[in-house]
Amino acid sequence: MSYKSIIVNLAVDASPAPMVKLGVELAERFGAHLIGLAAADVPPLVATGDGMVYE
Repeated sequence: MSYKSIIVNLAVDASPAPMVKLGVELAERFGAHLIGLAAADVPPLVATGDGMVYE
């Protein structure tokens, strides 16, 4: 079986180097594309009536 795309989870609170290294090795072995994905929760801003922004 041949994988065409490999997605690697890149945590925003950790070093990405080990996961990228593993992803590159797998992508080279299977002739696949490597996709890095990092996601973070961004809290919404709340505007008050006076134009102040609460974070």
